[in-house]
Amino acid sequence: SKLLLSNTEDASFVKLEYNRNDQDIFIFNNGFIPIPTSFQAEKRDKFTVMFNGSFIPRKGISTLVEAAKLIAEKGVEIDYLLVGTGLDVDSVQSFWPEYLHKNLLVVSSFDAKDEIKYLSMASVFVLPSFFEGQPLSLLQAMSFGICSITTNCCGQKDIITHQENGFLFEPGDHVELSRIILQLVNDDSLRESVGKKGKDVVSTRTWDQVASSLVDYVEENSAGH
Repeated sequence: SKLLLSNTEDASFVKLEYNRNDQDIFIFNNGFIPIPTSFQAEKRDKFTVMFNGSFIPRKGISTLVEAAKLIAEKGVEIDYLLVGTGLDVDSVQSFWPEYLHKNLLVVSSFDAKDEIKYLSMASVFVLPSFFEGQPLSLLQAMSFGICSITTNCCGQKDIITHQENGFLFEPGDHVELSRIILQLVNDDSLRESVGKKGKDVVSTRTWDQVASSLVDYVEENSAGH
């Protein structure tokens, strides 16, 4: 009789399509793994855009590639750290123009404990997906204080307030994505301040914290059943 949903867009859909009531819907929060206090970040000297996810169309990979082309056309050279792609280096490179291959750092898969190592290399985090639930990769990047850029849809828009704790653009709009990246390349203080606000916003979303609220909801609504 109750629905557990991962974002307000899904909630709007079930209310419209299935006539469900607000009181029957619980939008849960996903969490992040806290960074060990002993971890030492290893920032790269070169501006680096990080993408963390399967290298598939749904994740907006064509949007990222087209934005990268526009950035290169403007004479700005940056690197792209592509992790968790599920594809080998050659397969990932096949989506990119050859002149950008030298700027790609591809990691097909990694252990969970190594994620912070890659996050420490990132200048900004980009998730150009066409649809998601509530992206774990985005939460983890924000918890690290990385300025994050993602699409104005699904769970992303529930987490990000544009130009405050991150940046939003319409799915598929590679021109706007390139503009935002270039803005952040040229404005260190903006990148750092937005990243800090993002970290503050998700600071109460460790897995222990979000799991407790979900357990409480289930227990309250299953009493007597």
